[in-house]
Amino acid sequence: MFAMIWTLRVLLLPSLTLPLARAATCPGNIQLGGHGAVSMIPTGWGDPNAAALGVSGSAELTASMGSRAYFAERCNAGTYSNEDYLALNLLGKTLRYTTDLSGAGCGCNAAMYLTSLKQNTNPSECHDYYCDANNVCGQSCAEIDIQEANQLAWHSTLHSANDRFGVGGGYGGGDSWNGARDWNAAQYGPHARCIDTNRPFEVAVSFPINGPGGILTAMQIELTQQGHSCSLKLNLNSYSSMAELSQALQKGMTPIISYWSSDKMLWMDGKGTDRQGPCAADNAKACGNSVKFFNFSVADIGAPLPPIVAPPRSSQKPTEKPPQDPVPSPVPAPAPVPLPVPMPFPLPIPPGVDSNGKTAIFDALGALCGTGSSVKAVGHTLLGYVAETIDRIHTSQHQELICCATTILGLACAWDGPLFYQAIFTVVLAMLVASMVDFEVNASDFTSDTVSRGVVLGQAGAAAAVAVHTGFDGSQVVFGSLIGLLSAWGSSSWTEDLEDHMHGIRLLVYSQGAILGCLVFTAWRPLFLKTLAPLVGGFLVASGLGALFGRGLTALTGSSLLILPPPSMDWATGADCLLGTRGKGCLLWGFACGLVALIFMGFGGARRRILAISTLLAYIIANAVFGAALRADALGAPRAWPFFGCLLWAFSTAASAWRQLSITDEAEIRESLDNAMGTMLSMRDSVKELDANAFRSALQSFTPSRLDQQLPTFERLPQNPDTSRDRYRKQKDGGRDTEDRKETSRLLMLGRQGSLER
Repeated sequence: MFAMIWTLRVLLLPSLTLPLARAATCPGNIQLGGHGAVSMIPTGWGDPNAAALGVSGSAELTASMGSRAYFAERCNAGTYSNEDYLALNLLGKTLRYTTDLSGAGCGCNAAMYLTSLKQNTNPSECHDYYCDANNVCGQSCAEIDIQEANQLAWHSTLHSANDRFGVGGGYGGGDSWNGARDWNAAQYGPHARCIDTNRPFEVAVSFPINGPGGILTAMQIELTQQGHSCSLKLNLNSYSSMAELSQALQKGMTPIISYWSSDKMLWMDGKGTDRQGPCAADNAKACGNSVKFFNFSVADIGAPLPPIVAPPRSSQKPTEKPPQDPVPSPVPAPAPVPLPVPMPFPLPIPPGVDSNGKTAIFDALGALCGTGSSVKAVGHTLLGYVAETIDRIHTSQHQELICCATTILGLACAWDGPLFYQAIFTVVLAMLVASMVDFEVNASDFTSDTVSRGVVLGQAGAAAAVAVHTGFDGSQVVFGSLIGLLSAWGSSSWTEDLEDHMHGIRLLVYSQGAILGCLVFTAWRPLFLKTLAPLVGGFLVASGLGALFGRGLTALTGSSLLILPPPSMDWATGADCLLGTRGKGCLLWGFACGLVALIFMGFGGARRRILAISTLLAYIIANAVFGAALRADALGAPRAWPFFGCLLWAFSTAASAWRQLSITDEAEIRESLDNAMGTMLSMRDSVKELDANAFRSALQSFTPSRLDQQLPTFERLPQNPDTSRDRYRKQKDGGRDTEDRKETSRLLMLGRQGSLER
């Protein structure tokens, strides 16, 4: 019996472990207009960790991060065969499709390309007969990259079988060299004038030939978008291997889509030596989970456009209420007058979102912003403004003016941060608002007149300055909460692993960060500025003077020093080299060093200033080491610049801190810190002492009768036509109160009256 049981276990063990692997299934079919039904074959059959390809209905493909899929004539789940792949002859034809790159930023690559999979009889190292010009899986073949793109960069390239570099065009790319510059960020990118990559856009690729039965003469790319009058075009017609590509297309090439990411994608989206590219650094972890491709069609060049198939919507869930009958749309009048507002009507609903009356406006907002949800819409809009402002600083032709302004702001912070803080904050925020307005003016073609544009920007900046000056304290609450939230978000990656086990831990960390940021920029601002102002002022002075010295030396002698940033480098990139702890740790460590310096000033005794300044210098030294090791090479600066720049930073910070901390009262700092700790301890003790009985007693004390006894009542007097507000007074029976009760009632009455008048 024991032997039989053991034998059964051995025989059943493989079958018990097989379900652990994902069963091989075909994703589904799509309709290729002008051709017919096409099957999709994904990579990674049997691999439980393989990225999935989503097929919605017959029109939309959703490529998840790390996925790759092939167009095929048929799909046999679990097996790969080159005979199954689609061989599409596109000579003399135009292939069209729509793509949605929302969320694919720097370091992301959403690709649509053609290779000769059908003709490759070798399974290759990937076991799916994959081949390309880069020999990724050990097999080389002709490759035509219609699209290698993200929201900020686009590349289209022709490759022969053994030409991994090829000939291409588009926009973006370059590390120690310059990539394609056929377009620019104002034409292609988030909120760009021609192609706003926050929203889906259409791609048309044509393969013209020199007569019937001729060879390929060019690959022509055209990007268009509804609501935008300008299109982006490429004409790749000067490639020495056109004959080879023509033969590959005549035999038939297989369309492929993929989506992948890397921190080394600067070859596609980098700034290049001319600093005109879109991305200074790549962040693969920030890439969106998926991109979309839909509305595929093929037709002869010049033929009428095929009808556009709308992306399918997800089916209604059983728990949802049935949608109401749609209201019939009115018959449009002939030759309607264009609306002045560039907004499609009716409001669009994103693909895959059910129609719901309660959330229609939010779905429409997300669709208009090219996201799919109102939260993403707002977030992407704000990030778009920030990215546009940073890009303008990077690409400005007035770098000397930027360096001078930065140095002046740094000197003001270093001289007396608390005194000049409000003025600096107001000016900087007004400039940011003016930059946002200028971006919207350019995006909507509001005006092309320079004078009108200047008037609009001046009005926006002045309005922002007046608003900040009037409600400065309120603006500091918002600004402090935002800075604290960003600090917590950038320094709490460890909470991602704990979120599954401790639900709400990330929310707790973010909320505490926002609260601390609010306190730093409101109640604790005068104290924190005594340590943060020298740190920030020294950084601005060092980065500004370093850039000015580098440009001035090159202008005078024609050469540059290795300890200074190169003259071709913009101020923002040179300053970035000094922040070795940039990104997730920059803000948090800066605030932490400021807090430690304050503690030393309050409890450090006779050496309190030396200890406080040493803390600030330790932060700068860490930036110098990490900047030279991690940032300089990636940004194209000599490694000596972070050390020399941080030396200037340290000298400026030490001089400023020595002056500002010398006029700081030790007792004031100690009292403020004691009050803060006392407040926290009292809150903790109050929570400990609070029990159900006390809470119930407190609720019982607020009965109507008790309220009538404790609170004064009021009667409304006839309104005087000469006054704009009603007046209130206490009733005559209030004289029975004691003197303390009278005073309390009077204060309460004034408070109510003030709230009514406001």
